[in-house]
Amino acid sequence: MLEGKHIVLGVSGSIAAYKAVYLLRLLTEAGASVSPVLTRGATRFVAPLTFSALSGRRAVTSLWAPAEAGQIGRHQSAGAQPGFPRHQHHLLQSGIQPAEE
Repeated sequence: MLEGKHIVLGVSGSIAAYKAVYLLRLLTEAGASVSPVLTRGATRFVAPLTFSALSGRRAVTSLWAPAEAGQIGRHQSAGAQPGFPRHQHHLLQSGIQPAEE
């Protein structure tokens, strides 16, 4: 049903982070490619490794780590800095701040 779709799953720090793991599993089972982005608070509820294992992609926990930025680099936006993934550009605009390592 979601074959060929790419979803960026933003997870913040609350008990709902556990529900996000379940949602990630449902999305991947439906055929979507999911890139998890976690705030520092979210990493206190669920380890980034959990999201990485279920999505098959490294969970983004920092806006600035080059290895992580390259994971979703195919979604770059012309309105953002070169090499700056679109989802991170929109996160900055919305005020969501992923956890720093």
